[in-house]
Amino acid sequence: MIEITGTGLRLEQVVEVARQDAVVSGPVDAARGRMEASLSWVNEVLAGDQTVYGINTGFGSLASTCIAPADASQLSRNVIVRAASVSGIRYPSTSYGQ
Repeated sequence: MIEITGTGLRLEQVVEVARQDAVVSGPVDAARGRMEASLSWVNEVLAGDQTVYGINTGFGSLASTCIAPADASQLSRNVIVRAASVSGIRYPSTSYGQ
């Protein structure tokens, strides 16, 4: 069982959860509360006039490009897809944590 405490999570534990279906325990309500607070802050930024890098702007050379609130979800999705499709050395899926 992997206990989530907010600190000290090791890569090996992430692998156990992702690849070996390890059971996770910990202060779920506290974590959910922090995530909801973060989401609330992002929604406040999107509803307001404040410019926040990566929330309602592009990234890198597009940092001065404003993103409409209606497009913010797509921006986040694009970042995840881009990160998931990078190139580099391909390691066997069993090269770590097995």
